[in-house]
Amino acid sequence: MENIIKTKKQPSQLNRMTVIKGKVSIKTDKAAETPNMTERIISSLIQYISKEKLREGDKLPTEVALCQMLGVSTRSLREALAGLKTTGVIESRHGTGWYVGQFNPMYSLRFLSPLIQSFSRADASQIMYSRLTIEPRIARLAATNISEKGIAQLKESFDQMQTASQKDAYEEFRMADRQFHHILSSESGNDVLLMINTILMDLNFSSLWWQPVERVYDIPIEDHRIILNAIQSRNPDQAEKGMEKHLRDTWELIQKKLEQE
Repeated sequence: MENIIKTKKQPSQLNRMTVIKGKVSIKTDKAAETPNMTERIISSLIQYISKEKLREGDKLPTEVALCQMLGVSTRSLREALAGLKTTGVIESRHGTGWYVGQFNPMYSLRFLSPLIQSFSRADASQIMYSRLTIEPRIARLAATNISEKGIAQLKESFDQMQTASQKDAYEEFRMADRQFHHILSSESGNDVLLMINTILMDLNFSSLWWQPVERVYDIPIEDHRIILNAIQSRNPDQAEKGMEKHLRDTWELIQKKLEQE
């Protein structure tokens, strides 16, 4: 297969970490700053957090100290810090500096959704095709790996969907639906699938594509009941089939909406 991904050879000193008197020193490329400098600093900061085993709430060195460690300007450092802040990896506290935050795929990757919607050719059919490729497998894995706490959370989300449908509270219904799918990916035991599915869910629930002409509750409620029962029974085959049926039913509703536009 032809290799269509080309990468540039990175300088040998890029993001090199050394230990000096028990402390981590990070060296970056000291060539003129390029458009990729922010990415390099972000990579170095993440390595620093990991190497130092910093946890949520731990304070980072001052900006002056970080600039000296990385060999970069204050402006470049702040651009990188702002980028990491977007993902929740770090957070700023007024007057005290920067602290390690928490990376939660459900919230940390949300900024990608508007970018993909606005600057890619992704459409409803591509997103649903991706969901059909990934989510049945997630359901299969969840049926095997889900914890008792996860089952309880899944049932709670399903109950919220039922309550919202009875009140005709469509936004509440959609949010409970989203939570149901997020729990499955969180309990699948595969963090890569969790991150991919989080992006797909953001696209799914933030787009006007998913607003049906008429509010339909009965079909998705029954589909989610089938999935929930399969998960509770820890039946991977039924969970996978149930999810595929649910997504195909969803796609049929969306197509009807698109045909009327």
